[in-house]
Amino acid sequence: MAITKLAAEVAARHVKKTTENLPRGLSPARRSSHLPEATSDSLVLIKAALHGVAKTWREQGPEPWRYSKAGVVTADLVPLVESPRALFGALDRERSGALIAAMDACNRRFGRGTVVPARARLEAKRTWATKCEMRTPRYTTRLDELPVVNAVPV
Repeated sequence: MAITKLAAEVAARHVKKTTENLPRGLSPARRSSHLPEATSDSLVLIKAALHGVAKTWREQGPEPWRYSKAGVVTADLVPLVESPRALFGALDRERSGALIAAMDACNRRFGRGTVVPARARLEAKRTWATKCEMRTPRYTTRLDELPVVNAVPV
């Protein structure tokens, strides 16, 4: 699937409700980025997301904003082969496809996060991780999590 629109809450700001003299417009900052054509290229999506964040970010002033979450919402998902190509400013799908395939191959071989786009601005070592203690087993997608049953004759 390819994405034609990167939409909605690219960076959301939430201000503590008890603060005096709240700044105007407490709703989340929203920006939409329409891409020139449908793409599944991570590099293009990162560039669009960073552009949206740059437009919504507000520098800290005398009354600092308390940013508490950010997210990217994708919309208009279409199969890549069925998506129309842009006449002007077309993306080089073949070149970027080979690059993304090489990055994916390295990450499969050496582990997730081995090769990442520099624009992603990821730290060398993540300071957070998803908590999985209460996650249900993934029987339908992971063979190593299937329960083993031993039959005992009666």
